[in-house]
Amino acid sequence: MNTKTTTYKLFPKQFEFLFGYDKSKVNDIVALYGGVGSGKTFIGSLKGLLMALKFPGIRGLVGAKSQDLLDNTTKRKYVEHLENMGMKEGVHWWYTDRKQAIVLKNGSVI
Repeated sequence: MNTKTTTYKLFPKQFEFLFGYDKSKVNDIVALYGGVGSGKTFIGSLKGLLMALKFPGIRGLVGAKSQDLLDNTTKRKYVEHLENMGMKEGVHWWYTDRKQAIVLKNGSVI
């Protein structure tokens, strides 16, 4: 069986951007735009997840035109990032009862 492992390696400035700022200076809203396949979902979900991990107990909202779009792209990408970070469903994170939100062990909700 062929298995693919993904690891995230950040440049120093990327690491500083993600982990080296004061919570009070974080923007409340992030909007990404670009063409199909440009990486909006990848980077948006990664940034949202890293912020939720860094700041325990925060709540994040992700919007899309339809629930199907969220389920088939964004939510799937969040789960992919969690798995790539070695986090297991039911141990480090779980869904709410209707799979409308992802709850992290630190109390953050996306």
